[in-house]
Amino acid sequence: MKVKLFSVLIAIFMFAIVFSGCFEETEKSKTIYVDDSGGQDYTSIQDAINAANPSDTVYVYPGTYYETIFIDKSINLKGENQATTIIDDNNNGDVIINVTADHMRISGFTIQNSGHDSDAAGIEVRSDYNYITNNIIKKNWDGIALYNSNNNTISGNSIDINDFGISSEYSNYTNISENNFNGNVYAMWHSYSNNNDVYGNKITYSNYGGIRFVYSCNNTISENSINNGTGAIWYSYSNDNVISNNALIDNEIGTCISFYNSSRNIIFSNTIRNNWKGFSLKDYSTGNIIYHNNILKNNESANATGNNIWHDVNIEEGNYWDDYNGTDANDDGIGDAPYNITGGDNQDLYPLINPLITSASGIEDYVGQEVIVIGTLECNPDPPTRFGKFVPGLIFNDGTEIGFTGEVPYCEEYQKKEIELICEVYQCELVDSCEGILLRDIKLKE
Repeated sequence: MKVKLFSVLIAIFMFAIVFSGCFEETEKSKTIYVDDSGGQDYTSIQDAINAANPSDTVYVYPGTYYETIFIDKSINLKGENQATTIIDDNNNGDVIINVTADHMRISGFTIQNSGHDSDAAGIEVRSDYNYITNNIIKKNWDGIALYNSNNNTISGNSIDINDFGISSEYSNYTNISENNFNGNVYAMWHSYSNNNDVYGNKITYSNYGGIRFVYSCNNTISENSINNGTGAIWYSYSNDNVISNNALIDNEIGTCISFYNSSRNIIFSNTIRNNWKGFSLKDYSTGNIIYHNNILKNNESANATGNNIWHDVNIEEGNYWDDYNGTDANDDGIGDAPYNITGGDNQDLYPLINPLITSASGIEDYVGQEVIVIGTLECNPDPPTRFGKFVPGLIFNDGTEIGFTGEVPYCEEYQKKEIELICEVYQCELVDSCEGILLRDIKLKE
């Protein structure tokens, strides 16, 4: 009896070892390789996806792949080089990559030429928790289209020459960050989409608009630059959104920030410069709070109806308007008279006398003014340097954007210390050495 029991236990043990090995092999992810010229596992991306299991990686070598792709399992689709690993629809009017699985990753491709049929797209997502990163997406109707999708991340892509760079419908909690948009008809169009975060994107030359939200609430737009397009940010029937720290510059047609039937939005710390119109609040747009914005060199600063608040109610500070002609008799930095806004009874009750330095400000806003630079001076005696380098990277000498009114001695030994210097901003053009510098550590001299 004991021998029989021992034999049964041994059999059970061996069975467990064999099958645990099988399960381990099944669950272990693998990489499947694709090369259209042969020599790898597959020459077709779709064939490789069909053979993949969830959590596998499909790695695609450079080449041009003329195919449409359907992804219904959670895999990592990775191109070797975004510029040379190309998926091309040849303008057939298709969706190039269809995603219906959750937890997908797509990176490292050029995805192009879906055509301009309204059903065509570079990538169409109908699922959640996906990552679309570091791709070039161009010449499609929708670059990326989201439908009934939540918690997706779209980051680090170049999205160019599409009718809609990114569009979303009934899609929430999307992270859209640090993408470059250029030459799209609309950079982004979102409808019935809430709680999305749009930040750190660079948008240029949009034919009809930068970022648009329709019937959408609780979205945040921050730290974006929107330049050289037709309008910048547009809300319709959208409430409780936040717009902050954006640089909206050189949009010479249309309005920079527009609200239609939109209420309780908060707009602060934006730089709005050299646009056709700064603000437009129309058609029952009420209860919006607008403060600490720099509004400069626009053809028209603002036009508003409805009852809106143009200052921070806690500290009683409004916006900087470069066409404000009031005085500041007590030198508190607040104008003595309100700034009147065209179109109705709106007023900025506490207009600022000087522009604010925000993360959306560029150094060119302060030409001709003395500022205090707060930063870290580094100097090295070998070779001797007279002028230092300041965080966040402004280099001071007699030929760049800022000249000293005082002197900094030669270094006799390596030094690194926090200092303050009074400088005069006397010249700055929109060139690589200047554009995009954020002056968080500079303040106007009082």
